[in-house]
Amino acid sequence: MLLRFVFLVFILVVLAFGYLSYHNSAQVAFFLSKESQYTISAVQLAFISFFLGGFVVFVSYMAYDLQRALEKWRLRRREKKRGVVQELYKQGIEALRKGDRDKAKDFLTRYIEKDPTNIDAYIQLAGVYFKEENYGEAIKVLSKARLLEPNHTLLLTHLATDYKKAQRMDDAISTLENIVDINPTNIEALRDLRDIYRSVKRWEDACETQKEIIRYTTSNRKKNDQEVKILLGFKYELGNYLLEEGAIEKAEKVFKEMIKQDKSFVPSYIGLGDAYYKKGKLEEAADTWEKAFAAFGDIVFLHRLEEMLIKEEQPDRMLEGYRNILAERPDDLTVRFFFGKLCLRLEMVEEALEQLLRIEASGADFPDLHYLLAEAYRRRGRYEKSVAEFQRALYFKRKMLIPFVCSKCGKEFNKWSGCCPSCGMCNTFSLPFQRTINELEKGREIVMGMSRS
Repeated sequence: MLLRFVFLVFILVVLAFGYLSYHNSAQVAFFLSKESQYTISAVQLAFISFFLGGFVVFVSYMAYDLQRALEKWRLRRREKKRGVVQELYKQGIEALRKGDRDKAKDFLTRYIEKDPTNIDAYIQLAGVYFKEENYGEAIKVLSKARLLEPNHTLLLTHLATDYKKAQRMDDAISTLENIVDINPTNIEALRDLRDIYRSVKRWEDACETQKEIIRYTTSNRKKNDQEVKILLGFKYELGNYLLEEGAIEKAEKVFKEMIKQDKSFVPSYIGLGDAYYKKGKLEEAADTWEKAFAAFGDIVFLHRLEEMLIKEEQPDRMLEGYRNILAERPDDLTVRFFFGKLCLRLEMVEEALEQLLRIEASGADFPDLHYLLAEAYRRRGRYEKSVAEFQRALYFKRKMLIPFVCSKCGKEFNKWSGCCPSCGMCNTFSLPFQRTINELEKGREIVMGMSRS
């Protein structure tokens, strides 16, 4: 069809040429140069120009067609190459899925060599090194990818994790700060940053970061309350750090602000008492802890007060304090236990025995009680009873100490702390036998209530 159309056009052109030549016989002088002159009819000149123009259009069209054909060939070649390269990535992921890390590294490395722009491939390869605990190589891989996309959040998150595992905390902090700069509401990055500040004891930075977390968790009241408690814990640690550095006035201010923020947070009062004591204000420290014990009933206040008064060689004041409390609260077995322990510490063995036996008579049964009874009997030379009490204590399979226990993680510690060194939660320390005593006292209240009715 196309050939017929071209032939028809050719015939029409020839006919038109003949017709126009017949009616236009005038000649035209045509110069190619000064020496070269040709005589040609005007119709011939017009048709020559027409055919030259057509030839130029034809050549241009052929060049365009050739260019398109070349581009299609190149595209097919690139697609074929991309398919081969993509197959390397698929093989790498499949090897990773099957747990063959060596093959996964080989395929992913070859893939990145051929296509160095795929960020996911870098992350996957770094993940293989991470699983092998080769954090240095993981960091190298992700650092190369970071040059391609400096603000890729997922990439930066993995890089921060690798830095943290490699104990390169400054680099981890810098990377997480970069993420937060990109997206200030990234809670996970803020929490990671906060946890690193806590691990390196940068308490002021931890406090500021925690404030940002609280700012972005206001929609969830329960989580927000938890975050506020964590902030209080950081402030407590900041206050302690300031005390250790000798900045007592600043520490005192921190603890007072904490009490104003949450009057029920026990570590605040402990810290404030410590600040007073370091300033040489013994009476203020004692008054702070005595009032706090009266308000909250937490034995840690008496424990801290006892340690301070023993150190200041004022045991009589502490003994009097215990006696006054027991006169008001004769059924408080925890206070009676600590009173008996102090009596034993001061070689007041008979009074210690009296207090400890009264606890035993109440039905309480915990290893620390038997340890102290055994020691009291030993000091009185009543060795058979001492051995019997030691055996009863050993039945509980616990060491001969009166440790504190974290109610969140269950870890035991010899010294009280406002925040658990293990899980980081604050205001969670209690005595391991406190639950036993509480249950006993609760049961006794129920029985007494029934008898009254």
